[in-house]
Amino acid sequence: MQQMHMRSMPARFADSFIVTLTGWIALKVPVYDFEAVTTNPAIFTIASVVAGLLAYITFPVMDLYRSWRGSPFSSLLLRTTLAWLIVCTTVVAGLFFLLGGAFISRRWVVSWLIYGISSLWLFRGAINYLLKTARRRGYNAKKVILIGYGPLGKLVHRRTLLYPDVGFQVQYVMDEKEEIINETGGPARIREVAEIERIVRSGAIDEIWFTLALSEKNNMREIMSRLRNELIKIRWLPDLFSLQILDHKLEEFMGVPAVHLNASPSPGVHGLLKQSFDRTFAAAALACLSPVFLIISIAIKVTSPGPIFFRQPRQGKGGREFMIYKFRTMKVHEEKGAVTQARRGDSRITKVGAVLRKTSLDELPQFINVLLGDMSVVGPRPHAVEHNRIYSERIEGYMLRHLVKPGITGWAQINGWRGETDTLEKMERRVECDIFYIKNWSFLMDIKIIWRTAFRGWTDQNAY
Repeated sequence: MQQMHMRSMPARFADSFIVTLTGWIALKVPVYDFEAVTTNPAIFTIASVVAGLLAYITFPVMDLYRSWRGSPFSSLLLRTTLAWLIVCTTVVAGLFFLLGGAFISRRWVVSWLIYGISSLWLFRGAINYLLKTARRRGYNAKKVILIGYGPLGKLVHRRTLLYPDVGFQVQYVMDEKEEIINETGGPARIREVAEIERIVRSGAIDEIWFTLALSEKNNMREIMSRLRNELIKIRWLPDLFSLQILDHKLEEFMGVPAVHLNASPSPGVHGLLKQSFDRTFAAAALACLSPVFLIISIAIKVTSPGPIFFRQPRQGKGGREFMIYKFRTMKVHEEKGAVTQARRGDSRITKVGAVLRKTSLDELPQFINVLLGDMSVVGPRPHAVEHNRIYSERIEGYMLRHLVKPGITGWAQINGWRGETDTLEKMERRVECDIFYIKNWSFLMDIKIIWRTAFRGWTDQNAY
């Protein structure tokens, strides 16, 4: 957690000076030197000065000078980059219209782009480092009243203790029910709203943070009403821990703000990567493993009468049913009513099937499902439809697993929750892992799961 806060006017002058100076340096010390400047160098000096003035006007519009305390430092760098590109592009476009493209030095433009963004980043990095150092020593800290001390309130308080360089100190906590984290010089408890008013008016507090559950909105409304005339920063950190939320993105819906409570995370660029990767990986796996498929197919056919593949309806993304493919590992039998999971020493499992199950080779035909688009390489494992019906009534949030495509392997499998789920607790742990995956999913996370599966996830003591 990194942050940065700069006084507006000195920072604006500094940025303006950096933009102008780097333009002049790019003219004198270019990054490369194979192109001669065909225009009077004074033109580019003047352009650098104009860019500095433009930066003084433009950078505040990009919100660079607000308090970035508690916000990701990378977000500030991204905004700085965008602001710099706007200024640079505007100046170069102006030169193009005034001089024509043939008279613009590409050497100067490229050098200026590199020197400019590097210097602006270094400047912000230096200020950020100095502020963090000062805050670690107790300077420049914002004093806070924390209203609400449930799971979210405790988490926020712990983070202020773990990251003192952010520069927040919880001085007071208002919550009758919860115990306050014990530590030397810890926050005092507030019991009455009138105490909040008195503390705020004394000037001893810089901010108020609400971490109340949604059910306590009336308490928040009362406090806000009492403080309506006080010029103090108030933040509301919605307590979403009490809800099973997969995507808390705020968006405008019919002119009002709306939050998705059970929508799958927006795929974006990572989603396109995942789709492309799934199809490519599945096609490559089927091609490379074709000799293994042939050997396993012969072994199944020779040792046990019946089909090579086991097909069974499963529910995929959005609850849509599809037929899953596996190598058959059991003797041909008929399930009457309920679907019975394989157990240790199960007499239905063939000798070849036992090996396939132990090594997870029986799952290989599911690359066909991935190629067909029914499954992904990584995702929650698809359960039998009958099991979905049973566990959806017993485990809260169970069906949220179907907001994404099911996978051949997943977060639950590499964390030891594969194989038989003979107790409700085992299935709950698996579902917890699946929902954690959906909440925190990224393409890089998929690669990590595939890597761990390849080297450690094919065999397991719970697989039989």
